[in-house]
Amino acid sequence: MVMTLALAFPALAGGQARVVVVQWPNSGTDFASERLQKQVRTELAGVGEVSFVPDWVTFQAGRTAAATRDEVVAALDGLDLAAERDTAAWVALRDELHALAGAFLVEGPEDREPMFRLHVAAGEAAVRAGELTAPWFRDEPAGPRNLHWTFAARFAADDPTLLDGTDGPLAEALAEPPRTGTLSFERSGVTFDAAAFAADNRVLVDGRELVVTGPDGALEVWQGPLSVTIRREDGPALAVHLPWPEAETDLAYFPLEHAALEMKIGLLEDLMSHPNEIVPDIAEARLAHLATYAALYPDEALYVAAPVSHRSTRTRLWHLEDGALRLVGD
Repeated sequence: MVMTLALAFPALAGGQARVVVVQWPNSGTDFASERLQKQVRTELAGVGEVSFVPDWVTFQAGRTAAATRDEVVAALDGLDLAAERDTAAWVALRDELHALAGAFLVEGPEDREPMFRLHVAAGEAAVRAGELTAPWFRDEPAGPRNLHWTFAARFAADDPTLLDGTDGPLAEALAEPPRTGTLSFERSGVTFDAAAFAADNRVLVDGRELVVTGPDGALEVWQGPLSVTIRREDGPALAVHLPWPEAETDLAYFPLEHAALEMKIGLLEDLMSHPNEIVPDIAEARLAHLATYAALYPDEALYVAAPVSHRSTRTRLWHLEDGALRLVGD
């Protein structure tokens, strides 16, 4: 006898379910598969509304340990860069602001000015700390480049009003044109369809909405650490804070490819290593992605569904419960 989730978890009866479908590589069975959806709806008999989403939406590297806008603004509003500090204090402040910049996800237009201010402050602290080395500076023929000020210049290039009141070396650094890199939404083994992607997904890079129109899924973006978020029709999806570049070259970032490696390939390996276990051993980082994604939809219970093999017509279902995935039915 197969026990449905509504029977196993009475509180779910009549509620809402969000099902993440993990697609096997090079398989045509994805979240839109009618056969898979029918199997899952049978398991979820008694649950009211059921929605299905692709695996990559659960990649939440930008949110799992993110600093909030309120935290950033509070830190900046309470900061006096004109205060006297010894070298050790400047080093500590530099490191604190550098870490805060790395943890702050710029999700919308309201986050852009705080990130600009944060990079400006971190760059000033780095100058005062006196250690003109990576990761705060990069050696160039003209001398060490202040990377925080370089990255602040990206925001000023899009909004020149941010330059108001700046002068001296800071103004010179902010006036220098930012360098560009490439952000691509291509994935291995998947033919990119620009029209379909744009219809289903809103892409925001550092809080600005950009439309992916190229046949290769590529966008030209400012180089440096990037906040990339995607919103779908039913709400927020992928969120990633891409790292600082290691070299001043034309870089390419592939957020969906990273998401697939973690929440498709990696999650499938975890689930299928011991497919009959009631509570499979899932990598802690992947559980954190799932829990963070689930928190974005507090009124919906989250499940993960996956065919048991590349060609199988049989689907297994797990429920995210108390920080773990629990096998349902069978």
